[in-house]
Amino acid sequence: MKGISGNLALTKLEEHFVMLESAFKDKQYDSCDVIIEHIEQQIELLELEYQRLNTEQIETKKVTSNIQLASEEILIIVDTLIKTAQANEHDEATLSRLLSGANPDVASLVNDIEAAFEDFDFDVAETLLQEMKKRLLQE
Repeated sequence: MKGISGNLALTKLEEHFVMLESAFKDKQYDSCDVIIEHIEQQIELLELEYQRLNTEQIETKKVTSNIQLASEEILIIVDTLIKTAQANEHDEATLSRLLSGANPDVASLVNDIEAAFEDFDFDVAETLLQEMKKRLLQE
């Protein structure tokens, strides 16, 4: 754990692991409980920060750009993603293009497609993509 926290530049956590290792080597078991409490607090702070950053990233992804792609381009992307879903694969780059270039009228559908891919529910993703394709062809 000490090495991992060091590799991730989690200096406070690394310091606590060094202290724990030292206390354990010196057989100062009484101080281990306090050090472990500090480690647990640092991990809780990391979890909160991770959740905050993850939420920000999700919200950022859901914001569509001002540049909308033409229907023909969206159809190509949708067809590519249908093939991807049929192969039980996740093409994040193509999905990102759909998220950023789709018409705001289908934003909810696009977000559902993204969620299906993130859940690795490729059957649902394919069904939603087929629905989107049908809508695009009706325009």
